[in-house]
Amino acid sequence: MLKPRQLPEEVCALLKERLYNEYDAHYTYRAISNWLQNKGFSKASAYFAKEAEDELKHAETLQKYIVDWNDTPTLPTIQNIPT
Repeated sequence: MLKPRQLPEEVCALLKERLYNEYDAHYTYRAISNWLQNKGFSKASAYFAKEAEDELKHAETLQKYIVDWNDTPTLPTIQNIPT
């Protein structure tokens, strides 16, 4: 039986760390966008909403890459951002 190819564990660990960073950035930008929208700064809010979307795309790309190399990333726990 053939064993599926996998990346070395240290490489997977680094990629998973980057994945968590992407999600952290996504939630941070989304929180900033929401706050700005609430304060009436719609153009600035739209800018950060776009940045949040970009970070989410980065996370999806990393997830797919990790899964394609036969590993399963766990998703980070979402911390409550103080208001």
